[in-house]
Amino acid sequence: MPPAPPPPPPATRPVVTSRAVVHRPADKPDFLLITASNLPLRNTGFGGNTTVKTPNLDKLASEGVLFTRFYTTTPQPAPARASLLTGRYPHHWDVTTEGPEPRSLPPETDTFTGRLAEAGYRCAIIGPWDFEGAVAVKPVFGFVDYPAVTGQPWDWTHCDVWIEGRQTKADSFLPDWTADRAIEYLARGGDQPTFLWVSFHAPNLPKIYPPDGQNLYPPEAITLPLTYTTSLPDRPSILAQTTAARDDQYAGEKGIREAWSRHFAMLTHLDRQIGLLLESLDKLGLRERTVVVFLSESGCALGDHQLLGTPPSLYEEMVRCPLIIAPPGTGPRNAKVNRVTSLIDLAPTLLAMAGLETPVTLEGRSLTPLMADPGSDGHLGECFLELGRQQNLNCEARGIIVGNFKYMDYATGTDAFFDLGRDPEETHGLLQDPQYAGVLNVLKTRLQQWQQATRDPLLHR
Repeated sequence: MPPAPPPPPPATRPVVTSRAVVHRPADKPDFLLITASNLPLRNTGFGGNTTVKTPNLDKLASEGVLFTRFYTTTPQPAPARASLLTGRYPHHWDVTTEGPEPRSLPPETDTFTGRLAEAGYRCAIIGPWDFEGAVAVKPVFGFVDYPAVTGQPWDWTHCDVWIEGRQTKADSFLPDWTADRAIEYLARGGDQPTFLWVSFHAPNLPKIYPPDGQNLYPPEAITLPLTYTTSLPDRPSILAQTTAARDDQYAGEKGIREAWSRHFAMLTHLDRQIGLLLESLDKLGLRERTVVVFLSESGCALGDHQLLGTPPSLYEEMVRCPLIIAPPGTGPRNAKVNRVTSLIDLAPTLLAMAGLETPVTLEGRSLTPLMADPGSDGHLGECFLELGRQQNLNCEARGIIVGNFKYMDYATGTDAFFDLGRDPEETHGLLQDPQYAGVLNVLKTRLQQWQQATRDPLLHR
C-alpha cells in the first residue's frame, strides 16, 4: 500500500453563534444520531477504559442514559446498518457486503427514517453510507439531504466525497470535514423537525495518526488485552483461517501496540469533533429540543483473542458496543441501563420518542421504558447475534446472550459457551462443564426458537 499523502492545510471551520429557532410542533423533537465506526464499548472512557481520553462523550453519557450491555446484531457493517434502519435482524433482508453478489436493502424497504419523513421530518445523512449500490446518487429511505462519503478505510485525507450526488474532494481531515458539514447543516434551520444522522468513519483501524495525535498514546505504554497472549483452546477453529488471525501474527507485539496507539488517538480526535458538534447545538439553541444518540454499529479486535482488525467473530470486542441516548436538554442524569439490549431496539425507540406508532413487523422493542426506569424488568434482557458468509470463508454463525450467559454456534460445527459474569474476556469455554449443562440446553433451545420464529435460512442448512 502506498504511503498516505500528508494532511491538507487546515480548512476554515464553520463559525456558529446563534439563530432564531422557528416555531415547530412541541411534540416532535429533533434527532441527532451520531455513529462511530469499529468502536467497542470497552475502548471508551465512559465504558471504563482508563487510558483513552473521551471527555465530550463522557459528558454526554453523564447527561443521558448509558446502555452498558448494548449489542449490535452483527459486526458486519451493511447488515448492521440494515438492522438499525429497520428494527429487524439482518438475515430477514439477506443484506451482505461480502462475496461475489453483494446485496442491499431494496429502496422500498420500510425504515424508521422513512416513517419519520412521512410524519413531516426532514431527514439527512452525513458520512459513509455502506450500502452496496446506494452510494449517494439519490435519496432513499426518507433521506432528502445526503452529503455522503465513500472511499477505502485509509482515505483520511483528500478523500473522495459526494455532496447531494456531486463528486468532489474533502478539503480537510475526514472526521473534521464530516463534523463541519453537520454543523453547517444544523445552522441552516427550517420549519420542519429534523433527523440528522452523522456517520463518522472513525476511530476505525487507521494506518495513520490524526493531526497532532502521534504523541498522545505512546505504544510502549499501552496495556495489551489479556487474550493477546493467553492460550485460547476454545477459540472457534474457523477464526484461524481469517485475515485477522494472519494480520495479528504478522504485526507482532510492536504492531499491535502501534494499532492501539493510532486507534486511541483517532478516538480522541473524534471526541473533539463530537464536542464541536454538541457545542453547536447549544449555540444554535437546539439542545433543548434535540434527542442526541451516540452508538457504534460494530467493534474491532486489536490483539484481542489473537486477532487484528474486523474478524468474523462474535466475541465481546466485536459485538458489545456503546449506546448513549440523551433526551432534550442538558444536566446530569447519570443513568445506566445494565440489561441486555440490541441494535434492533433503536428503530422502535426513536419512533416512540417521535410520538409515532411502532409497526408490528419490527423485531426490536422500544427502550423508552428502560430510560424512564433503568431497573425495569419489562425488557426481555436477551439478544441474538449473527454472522454471514465473507468472500470464500464460511464463517456463518448465530449467537444468543441471556443475562451473563453467551452461546455461539458457528456453521463449521464449532460452538462456544461462556459465563460473561465470571469470564468477561471469554477465555474459558464451558461446553463440557456439567455444572452448566442445564443453562447450555436452555440457550440452545431458545436460539433455535428464535431461528424458527424469524425464519432463519441457516437453521435448515
